[in-house]
Amino acid sequence: MIIVVVGPSGVGKSTFIKAMDLPSEDYVYGTCQPMIEELIRRGVTVTHDTIFALSEEWCSQDPYWQITRILAAKEGKRFLVVDGPRRLQEMVRLRTLSVRILVVKITSEPATRFQRLKERKRVSLTTLDEFQRLETDELSRMGLGAILNGPVDIVVRNSVSVSIRELETKGRRFGWLVKILPSCLPKFVWVFLLRVSVSDF
Repeated sequence: MIIVVVGPSGVGKSTFIKAMDLPSEDYVYGTCQPMIEELIRRGVTVTHDTIFALSEEWCSQDPYWQITRILAAKEGKRFLVVDGPRRLQEMVRLRTLSVRILVVKITSEPATRFQRLKERKRVSLTTLDEFQRLETDELSRMGLGAILNGPVDIVVRNSVSVSIRELETKGRRFGWLVKILPSCLPKFVWVFLLRVSVSDF
């Protein structure tokens, strides 16, 4: 099973995945990580603008380069969690390859996401203008909006009205089930049980 966690930047994807407490980092493929590493290698400041530019460069050479890496990362594992694909064609390709995937969408308010992004140390973002460009690049130019409005299996609400600990609690429950559910179970059983694990009780 490939568990794809989607949502715009700052929504809480990495927080949710970290709380899953997976056996090792090898069970997570971060879609931004290869580009961050390449920018650092080139001596370029890591910002959302430079990540987007590099993503455009690589996708012009091979629109499915991420898919190759995702499938390689999944090799030999019962499951793999993919953190943050943003391009519609990547999701379409995963489905057409008949790969068994489960899509988890995390939602949060834009104002909350902007504040979280300003507090991040890994990627520089400080102004509202940068945030608005990021929103346009992700949701429209890359096709994330179509992914979020398309078919998803599970929705996790990261509300501003509750502590981040609530998202972490949902992540722990979700991760515990992922680690024990047999691969042979039908997908609808996985979906039902995992939906319950992230419900707002």
